[in-house]
Amino acid sequence: MKPIYRLKWLILIAGCMLGAKVAAAPTPGTVLVYSDGSVYRLQQTRGGEQVWQDQRLRTERRSANPLLPPLERKGLDGTVRYRHRLVQGSPARLLRAQSGTKIEFVMDRSDRRGNRERRNYECTALGEVRRAVAGRTERVRRFRCERYKIHPKLWTRKVLETRFIEWSPRLGVETRLERQTRKSHRERGLIGILPPRAYRYQRVIQLLQSVNRNKGTDR
Repeated sequence: MKPIYRLKWLILIAGCMLGAKVAAAPTPGTVLVYSDGSVYRLQQTRGGEQVWQDQRLRTERRSANPLLPPLERKGLDGTVRYRHRLVQGSPARLLRAQSGTKIEFVMDRSDRRGNRERRNYECTALGEVRRAVAGRTERVRRFRCERYKIHPKLWTRKVLETRFIEWSPRLGVETRLERQTRKSHRERGLIGILPPRAYRYQRVIQLLQSVNRNKGTDR
């Protein structure tokens, strides 16, 4: 093989390998590991939605839009625990909006007991930054979302939940979530992305142990 053709061949191979490393959205079988110990396996994708199963074998049907709550959650026994449906507003417009842009929307929530309620949300775009995500630098978009209710007589707003979300457009998944209510505060970050058929329990344990060691060092 002539040197020039050998060089072209090596460049082609390198390009293919690089493309494999920076593959975008997860495919079915991909496993996400978060710093709080939660693990999700992608079961299927369909029409802008994804179905994920967690380490306790519960499943969530999610929108590709990270601003929306899970569209459906099922328990271990397959029973639907609750559903959400967008009934007002266009939160998808916020994903590419400039920093400071606000959008309000309304979700209809129903549960297995037949209870139903409308939930109001206001989300604000906080701009784009670079973050270290699962060992790689990613461009992530940041958002602040409030779930609130309006007092029926005074028409004042009461915030029930605040979420700070970081989302990778390239990966199409939430990379960090901080959730705060009047009674609790939780946060988690994406620390591992395991491709299909590469899941190993020991690998997950190693990732979580690494996070715990780093927390201990920071104290």
